Amino acid sequence: RVKPHQEDKILLQKKYSIELEQDKSPQVILFPTNPKPVYYNTDSVKMFYEAHDDFGIRQINLIAQVNGTTLTKRIKHFKQSEKDATGNFTWSLSLENLRPGDNVEYFLEIKDNDNVTGPNTGQSEIFNFNIFDSRKEQENLVRLQEELSEKMIALLGNGLVEGEVLKTKITDQFYGKKLLASHVDALIDIIGLAQIIEEHAKNFDNFPQAYLTLIGNIISGLSSIREDQIDAINKIQSTILKPTPVSFSINTTIETLNTRMVNHLEKDILYLIKMTNRQKMDQVMSLENQLSQLTQTLQEEFENISNKKSPLTSNQVVSKLNEIQQTLQKMMDKLSQQNQSTPDEFLNAKAYKSMNMEETLASIEKIKDLASQGKMKEAIKYF
Repeated sequence: RVKPHQEDKILLQKKYSIELEQDKSPQVILFPTNPKPVYYNTDSVKMFYEAHDDFGIRQINLIAQVNGTTLTKRIKHFKQSEKDATGNFTWSLSLENLRPGDNVEYFLEIKDNDNVTGPNTGQSEIFNFNIFDSRKEQENLVRLQEELSEKMIALLGNGLVEGEVLKTKITDQFYGKKLLASHVDALIDIIGLAQIIEEHAKNFDNFPQAYLTLIGNIISGLSSIREDQIDAINKIQSTILKPTPVSFSINTTIETLNTRMVNHLEKDILYLIKMTNRQKMDQVMSLENQLSQLTQTLQEEFENISNKKSPLTSNQVVSKLNEIQQTLQKMMDKLSQQNQSTPDEFLNAKAYKSMNMEETLASIEKIKDLASQGKMKEAIKYF
């Protein structure tokens, strides 16, 4: 039965069948146009999207999750129903409150125009990246430099031992070829690691040019020696089971190359260790500044607690103390990693001698215990 407008119901003479289809969820595909595993917090993430819905698209949003917090940014709202849509969006990270080391997951969310049982939603593939953390990257860089130093020292030791052998022993082609081949393999490993360090160092805006020059000299100098070693191996190979040309002395060639390598390694290792130690002390000084700021903030909070103005709970105080404790521990670890005594130019000598970090850590532990028990007045006296 049907009822025309303002008329009585009537029965149609012919029957018609109607097939109802369930509204499908909308679909959206996200294409990052400048994907990177690491972004600076001043970078922009550029993306392109394709969207489709059988009923009509209503809205597309960017959803990002950072440390348990969800950010929602509207990309496009459709005033008129569209079944297919494409577009692009540039996400400026400088507008967000992102901190170094943050891990960010993001995707696109799409909603349709279903106002009966919906709106139905769909989402794109999830992508993620990290915010560049200069302090963490600097620590990684120092670890790579220490690994490089160890490899160079091992090769230097081998070169010094073989140098003495070459002075007292006449070597044949097989011994010389084997020795040079082992040095070539070791240099390939060392040069490859130095190149990785150079690439990492270039990620820093203010990385000292002198350090980059040192790494560059290590790469170019050892590469030149390796090429000459390979050339010598080829010449030795050509003399096996054949008369040796008068102009080619195996012992002299190997000894000369070995001496060049040893001299280069000795100089490079000396400067590399000095550079690494300086970087470690820079990290300690950075931690000292951070510690000073944390201590100052907590001192102000304790004063507010004394004046009954602080909103901090005992758990929040303990959390801040944990942060101070962790920073102190990092300072102790880095100072213990120094390969030489602490230079006076890095730290105020009087202040450094007066540091007793073990006692400070013990005091913080006592303050934490009092604060966790709610004994804030006693905790303030210890601070």
